[in-house]
Amino acid sequence: MKSIKKDIINIPTSLLAKNVETVFASNIEAEKYIDKKNRYAKKAVRKNLRKLYPNCAYCEDSLNNLYPEIEHYRPKSIYYWFAYSWDNFLYSCSKCNRIKSNKFFIQGTQAEYNNETLQELQISCKKTDEQEKPLVLNPEQFEQTDLDKHFYFKFDGKIYPNTLQMKTTIKVCGLNRIDLINLRIKILNELKHTLSNLYLTFKNDKNIYIKARNTVLDSFEQDIDNNSDFTAWRKFIITNIKAKIN
Repeated sequence: MKSIKKDIINIPTSLLAKNVETVFASNIEAEKYIDKKNRYAKKAVRKNLRKLYPNCAYCEDSLNNLYPEIEHYRPKSIYYWFAYSWDNFLYSCSKCNRIKSNKFFIQGTQAEYNNETLQELQISCKKTDEQEKPLVLNPEQFEQTDLDKHFYFKFDGKIYPNTLQMKTTIKVCGLNRIDLINLRIKILNELKHTLSNLYLTFKNDKNIYIKARNTVLDSFEQDIDNNSDFTAWRKFIITNIKAKIN
């Protein structure tokens, strides 16, 4: 998973528009989510999320070739008052979103609507997290160094938990489903194939081989940035391959 920094000051103005206030009030009165048509300014929300999320919030697969979906971190079917909250919106691939569905587990006390205004609810996730202690990780609420402590990889392409939160997140979002494992392994195999071809080409000249190999590894590492798919996996690969070489 990758830490995401959302601007919680410049909230999309469409989320505070009169029509959203109206459907928000209807949900509060009904004490459930009744806006089945998602009439809040979906286009504006999607546009803003797309700037933040080149990859799925949960699995890190690229969203360029997938149909991304607006993901309600706290499910709107349970937390109806968070249905239009800016910091409750993540961006995910359709598979993670549908597998997660309305599953949400906590260690603390479940929050209830407490007469908050629509404006107040736009940036209330941190406060609610302190009460509920959610077991599903939210990449917007962690620095990368803290997020990295929750999981690790092995060369089998699977992600493994260091914490109960990560164990729950893996299960809830299906982060070890076969398509994701295959995509991770593909990245590894492509790099190994390139290195193998270099060895066969330059095996009679060790110095040239080492120079070419280092160039490939440096290029692989330099291509890892905030827009890379499977960033955490790519970092695992390069760190461990370099360690083995050294």
